[in-house]
Amino acid sequence: MDILFLNSPTLQKKPKMLMRGLYRAAKHHGLNCEISNRYQPCKALVIYGLGGNDRFSVGMDHVAEGNTLLSFDLGYWGREVANRKYRFSLNGLHPTQVMGGDIPSPDRFKKSGLKIQGIDVNEGGPIMLVGNSPKSRVIGAEGWSKKKSLQIRKWFPDKEIIYRPKPKRPHEIGVSYDAISTAPIESELRRVSLVVARHSNVSVDATMLGVPVVCDDGAAACIYPKSLSGWRNQPNIDDRADFLNRLAYWQWSASEVKLFWKWFLNRFPEHDYRMTNE
Repeated sequence: MDILFLNSPTLQKKPKMLMRGLYRAAKHHGLNCEISNRYQPCKALVIYGLGGNDRFSVGMDHVAEGNTLLSFDLGYWGREVANRKYRFSLNGLHPTQVMGGDIPSPDRFKKSGLKIQGIDVNEGGPIMLVGNSPKSRVIGAEGWSKKKSLQIRKWFPDKEIIYRPKPKRPHEIGVSYDAISTAPIESELRRVSLVVARHSNVSVDATMLGVPVVCDDGAAACIYPKSLSGWRNQPNIDDRADFLNRLAYWQWSASEVKLFWKWFLNRFPEHDYRMTNE
C-alpha cells in the first residue's frame, strides 16, 4: 500500500467527506491506496488538519522518516461558500513550494472573482498584529504574539498596534497592543500601514490589497520578508499576481478532487503512486 488516507475519528463531517472524496478520486486515477482511522506505515500519508492534537506528531514523524505527507485544511479564500476551498500542503503545515514549477495559467485565480490591487497604503496608519490560534502550542509557537508585539514596539515606537485575535478564540496572554481589530478584514486592512503575522490568511488578504506584510511562515512567506528589519522589501504587483495565481492551484474544493490528483501527478511526478498507467 502506497498511500494511506488517515480519516481521524475526531474530524467533523465536511473534512471527513473531503477525505473520502480524495480517496475515491485517487482510486479513479489508479493510485494504490487505502483509507483508515489508524496510522499504518506507507509511502504517502494524507491528513486533514495537521495542526490537530492527534495528528501533528503522526504527520511530522512520518515526514521525518523520509516519507511524503499530503495535508489539507481550510483554504485561503472561498472558505464561507457551500463548495468551500481547502488548502493543500506538501510535507508540512503550509505550501512552501508554491513558487516552484512552471508558471501556471491565471484562469483559476480569475474564476475566484478576486482582484489584485495596486499599492495604496495608509502609511501613517497603525500596524496590525495577527494573533495565533491555541493549536500554536502543539507546534511550539506559543508566546509568539507577545514576543512579536514587543519587537514591533522596538522597531516602530511611534506606531499604534492593533491586535487581531483569531475569531472565536481567547486573546493571547501578554500581547502589547493599543486596540483590538474585529471589523471585516478588508476595511481593517485599508487603514493599516503593515501586517505582521506568524502565518495567516490575513497575509493573503493583504497581498490582494497591496498592504505590506511581514510573516514568519505560511504561503505568503514565499514572497514577503520574514523579519521586521526587512519590512521595506515588499513584492511588486507582478510578483504578487504570480504568487496568487500559483496559490490558486494549492487549494481545491470537494467537487474538484479528481482535478486535484491530475494537477498533483503532473506537478510532482516523483510522487506518482499509480499501480498502472492511466
